[in-house]
Amino acid sequence: MDFWTVKNITGRLLVGLRWWNFVDENGNNHWKFESAKDTSRFPVLDRRAFWIGLVLGPLMWLFFVTMAFFTFKWEWMIIALLGLSMNSANLYGYLRCRWSDTTQFTNYISKWAFLSFMFLDLVCVVSSRQSNIRVFSDVYRVS
Repeated sequence: MDFWTVKNITGRLLVGLRWWNFVDENGNNHWKFESAKDTSRFPVLDRRAFWIGLVLGPLMWLFFVTMAFFTFKWEWMIIALLGLSMNSANLYGYLRCRWSDTTQFTNYISKWAFLSFMFLDLVCVVSSRQSNIRVFSDVYRVS
């Protein structure tokens, strides 16, 4: 029910995105992705809530899969894997709607990876400077 609702209703109403898959008479799969041209008519709060919920869904199911694996609850892991696969398919479909061109998607992921690397590098530099300050203060004790 959640998969169908998000895929067919909330995506279109909250962010103006819709995707679907159909099989033609030759048995070939065809994926269709639609996005609204004017996204300014969708409130920012609605868009953020949609994307946060869409990303948190697969993360939640991944947590359930991990817990079922480590507690040896194989039958629950199968159910969690089903939820993970459906939510991941929804996330993939909406990401493809958002960036219809694969180069746009690749550029965004590359930019995100670069920024997260720079943030991690900044955190390492700051923490190493703090550790140098501690070492310096330990060597030269000021009375």
